[in-house]
Parts: sequence; C-alpha cells; structure tokens
Amino acid sequence: DGKDVEVRVLCRLQPKVHWVPEIYLKFGKDYGRGFLEQEASIDIEEVVRRYTFDELVKGSEDFVDKVVDEITSRLNDASAFHKIKVATEETTIVFLDPEADEE
Repeated sequence: DGKDVEVRVLCRLQPKVHWVPEIYLKFGKDYGRGFLEQEASIDIEEVVRRYTFDELVKGSEDFVDKVVDEITSRLNDASAFHKIKVATEETTIVFLDPEADEE
C-alpha cells in the first residue's frame, strides 16, 4: 500500500568452515550483516511488498507468524546457497512502524 514498514531481523549465522574465505570475500568479515543487507533484504522486500502496513504491523499473531515463516524459509534457502548456516530456532522477525516513537 506504499507505506514503509521497518523489519527487524535477529538471527545467528555461522559460515560453513570450508567456505569461510569465499564468504569473507563476498560479504566481508562482518558476513552476517553483509548477507542480511545484500541477500536477505531482497527476499524480505519481495514478501513484505505483498501485504499492507496494517496487516504486518497490526495483524493477528497467526497472520504475522505466517509471513515470518515465509521470510525465514527464504532466508534459509539464501543462506544455504551462500554456505551459511542459520539457527532457525533462534531467528526473530518483527514488523514495526518506522514513524512510531521508541519506548
């Protein structure tokens, strides 16, 4: 619907040891941030684009969980491609209003 939504992603990433040089070359030493900014942001944007601001920020817990599951699935696919492991059980994704005051 054209409104901005802030997406906060908290996850633990671990490179597959054999691929560390390639991962560092592509994403830098802070490969987690690099991966999230370069690759994951594309998948997140594609998923979020299909929903309205109200659905994401004020939607039911069940609805938001389905959206989070889809993003998590895409993150897992992208990370597997880049030889990075994601601790799925420790991944948290929340949708926030970027205009709201921090409390």
